[in-house]
Amino acid sequence: MKYKVEHMTASGWADAEWTEESNGVNSPLRFNSKKEANEEIFDHVDDSQEAVAKGYMTEAYQVTDYRVVPVGDDQ
Repeated sequence: MKYKVEHMTASGWADAEWTEESNGVNSPLRFNSKKEANEEIFDHVDDSQEAVAKGYMTEAYQVTDYRVVPVGDDQ
């Protein structure tokens, strides 16, 4: 089973639309485990906190704005 990260929007949960590049092609980023996906969420939030500290962003992302959900084999 694969997992994806979703984020909270004004109208509910939606795919975070994170991608990875392979051979010049962007594909949806999917994870092999919930643990792996959660680690990526924490890294993303940490990166945003660093960006705030450097003045590149005004507000950091929050872990609670994201969740991990299973996806079908075709996603």
